[in-house]
Amino acid sequence: MMFDAVVSLRDKGWSISAIAYETGRDRKTIRQWLLDKRPGTWERASRHPAIAFEAYLRTRWDEGCRNAAQLYREVCGRGYHGEARSFRR
Repeated sequence: MMFDAVVSLRDKGWSISAIAYETGRDRKTIRQWLLDKRPGTWERASRHPAIAFEAYLRTRWDEGCRNAAQLYREVCGRGYHGEARSFRR
């Protein structure tokens, strides 16, 4: 596991810059892992606003609706306030 390799290199006296170069990770990532004594997560803190409509959208998708413009109009009617472009993505 990458975290174990980072800890092993640090225990051998490697600098954070050297570890970052060797592993291909950013120095800030390596520093944070070592401070936290665990690897970080790559989950985004914020969720897309359309996630609130996921169950509805799944149902409509399973019903065969594949038209993003139509789905966008439907979720707007249910309270979605985001842009069409963001919704399609």
